[in-house]
Amino acid sequence: AQAAGAEAGIREAQAGADAARAGLRAASVGASYAEITAPFDGVVAEKKTEVGNMATPGVPLLVVEDTRAFRLEVRLDEARVASLDRTRPVGVRIDSAAPDANAVSAQQGRIAEVARAIDPSSHAFLVKIDLPQDAGLRSGMYGRARFPGAAREAIRVPASAVVRRGQITSVFVVGKDNRAHVRLVQTGLTVDGRTQIDAGLEPGETVVVEPPDSLVDGNPVRAVARSASADGLPSPAGEVGR
Repeated sequence: AQAAGAEAGIREAQAGADAARAGLRAASVGASYAEITAPFDGVVAEKKTEVGNMATPGVPLLVVEDTRAFRLEVRLDEARVASLDRTRPVGVRIDSAAPDANAVSAQQGRIAEVARAIDPSSHAFLVKIDLPQDAGLRSGMYGRARFPGAAREAIRVPASAVVRRGQITSVFVVGKDNRAHVRLVQTGLTVDGRTQIDAGLEPGETVVVEPPDSLVDGNPVRAVARSASADGLPSPAGEVGR
């Protein structure tokens, strides 16, 4: 009888130990809810709650950035998406990156994703470009992407030759009478210090490269020698280039 009683006590103690272990597991699960762990290492970019606030499922508490990689999102018109080669690198320039913007502009990104649906307001597709790791990059910076495309001819002039007054864009064209004449133009992109002229100029025409504020229509002008351009060649005075 004493042995049976001892065995019953042992079984009771084992049941109590099992219950304690179950309680420990339940307490561990409850304690785990008090610790929120991000799935990656990063930096807290934004805090959306304060101490004492009630945490609600589905409501973000913090915004954490993975600083090891950034992504540039651009919109590309539907006419160019069909010819987009996702295997080729994309030239990327972050204008606001400091201190060396030229180094950042030489970055090569990779197309990670092209949206399947078009934006009905802009009639463009969202293109996501993965960027290489760079200490100068920050979220929210404004960037540009240059996609390789078919070559085409275009008239370009030095950006300094374009005169903008309000909504009116013009250049000074040098006529056969050696006088400056105002010519309204329609401009395109400005790349490497040269602005594309979509309408208003003809190849071979001569423009005033750096018109002073005092220059008006009909003033006489004369050509002057200029210093060497960025490519090492002498730049003629205002000649329209392709």
